[in-house]
Amino acid sequence: MKQRKLKHAPLKEAIFDIRWAPVLDTNGMPEDSGYQLAQGLFAKGIRTAFPVHKNINTVPEILRVFPVIQHQFWSGELSWPVVQLGPGILCVNNTEANYIWDETFRPHILAALDLLAESYEKTFIFKSISLRYIDAIDLVIPLVEFSDFVGKNLQTQLKNNYKVPGKPQGLSIIQSFALDDSSQLTL
Repeated sequence: MKQRKLKHAPLKEAIFDIRWAPVLDTNGMPEDSGYQLAQGLFAKGIRTAFPVHKNINTVPEILRVFPVIQHQFWSGELSWPVVQLGPGILCVNNTEANYIWDETFRPHILAALDLLAESYEKTFIFKSISLRYIDAIDLVIPLVEFSDFVGKNLQTQLKNNYKVPGKPQGLSIIQSFALDDSSQLTL
């Protein structure tokens, strides 16, 4: 089987993120009903593939933030991939070192979604689903050459029609497109 992975990919991180709609409590505050039990069931179910658990709950319970990641499940001690869970949110993250869509990333996403469904005793109303790829290269070449690189490889022209004092230290380009199927593509 052919490996579907770019040979010199600039991939820094691949992120799958799914969020579901909260219910409102009697005070009108968002909550994820069933989360307390579900997070324990989820942790138990994911333990074999992702044995390292990190509790990253830094928000005091009195300040109800929704959605917020509270638990990370690592494949090894700070070793990617990682699955993250919190009220209203599930994320699966991986890096280029062991990313292969068909063999690693997609199976981890599907397994996490199946486990999420098994852990809750409710039907979800998903609010958003996102798949992001963070690509980056070190900016060690002069800006003129970098602009040529972006033009050739990303088919995007960069041009400032003004002088900027100082030396460029970074660049970020974000474009968003509304697609015909009501989804959004962000590059």
